Amino acid sequence: MQLQEIVNVTSNGLYKHLKELQNSNKIIKDKEEYRLTNLSPSAPIESYKTPLNTPLEIAKTTLKTPDIDIKIDALTKRLEETLAKVEALSAELTMLKSNDHVTIGIEYYKIYETEKAAAEFNQAINIDPNNARAYMWRGLACYIGDGEEISVKHKTLVINDLNKSIELKCTDYRAFQYLSFSYFDLKDYDKSWEYYYKAIEHGWYKYDNYLQDLQEATGREK
Repeated sequence: MQLQEIVNVTSNGLYKHLKELQNSNKIIKDKEEYRLTNLSPSAPIESYKTPLNTPLEIAKTTLKTPDIDIKIDALTKRLEETLAKVEALSAELTMLKSNDHVTIGIEYYKIYETEKAAAEFNQAINIDPNNARAYMWRGLACYIGDGEEISVKHKTLVINDLNKSIELKCTDYRAFQYLSFSYFDLKDYDKSWEYYYKAIEHGWYKYDNYLQDLQEATGREK
């Protein structure tokens, strides 16, 4: 049995037990209310002042339900904790499934099968819309394309994906590096310089040739 199935069975069992206790508690309280509200209105006042050892007082004492209330509270807490664990496991499984597609996509990317790579990254994002790596790699695959110069529209898509990955806390230097490349291609040199430095901050070190291109295009040293 899978781990998630075990947790689901456990939480379902707890929930069922909790409902049984709640129903039992309601039945007991209903019986108590019935007994207390069905004394004859015309009965003498002494009828309501029965000694503790009379059947009515014994019934009323027995029908008090603090133990069941405590059990319900404890089970409710356990059920909430179990459901929180189920949600955490579900999120973890979702991330694992999403990352499986990212891993496959990267292998396609390495051999320049960028359309197949992008399809895998799309699936990863469909499974987990918060997968920062999937957005970054899809942006890289879109930038490289089939080796031909990509359109302004595609460069905008690249920028959107890379910005999304950074928004989702991606710290891979390539997200910043390819943002710098994309803005350079669009002749937005201020942003190109900005992301050039951010890429270096995040670990990019083979930048000499690109730095020369930036300097020549902008007339700036740095």
